[in-house]
Amino acid sequence: MPLPEPPLPPPLQPDDIRLLSDVGFVAVAAGLHRQAVDTFAVLQLLRPHRAFPYIGEASSHFNEGQPEEAEKVLRRGRKLLEQFAVGAKQGTTAAESPVREDAATAQLKEDRALLAAFHGLALQLSHEPSRASQALRQALDIEPDGAAARIARTMLGLGTDSPPLPSNPI
Repeated sequence: MPLPEPPLPPPLQPDDIRLLSDVGFVAVAAGLHRQAVDTFAVLQLLRPHRAFPYIGEASSHFNEGQPEEAEKVLRRGRKLLEQFAVGAKQGTTAAESPVREDAATAQLKEDRALLAAFHGLALQLSHEPSRASQALRQALDIEPDGAAARIARTMLGLGTDSPPLPSNPI
């Protein structure tokens, strides 16, 4: 008689994801690069449609002086979220109710804008000012208001009291 299959573990709850994310950001702050990258890689598998796992991994690369690696991570995240956005527009995502769908669509839009803004930062730090400007303007196009727009406007020198960032940082 074959042994019964072990039961599947319960799915992770939002609090579990939040805790795992906190662990990743603590690893970033503590300079534990490998642990941070590994933690955010797991989160990218668990929440591929969200911005925070890509931004978390990119933050660790920034701390390690690796803006080119951060750019690759953010570019990959942007590509995935664009695919989610196309799927949502084509109606391939299931929603429990119109309210839920609107919230999910708004979250996806916010995450796409955040990834574009952080991608612009990574490109700026990688000495690619024209591509950085393009990514930052895309963040503004995706979501003209919100955190990503404030980051993009500040970096572009639009509508702020501070001067624009230099096009060729030291």
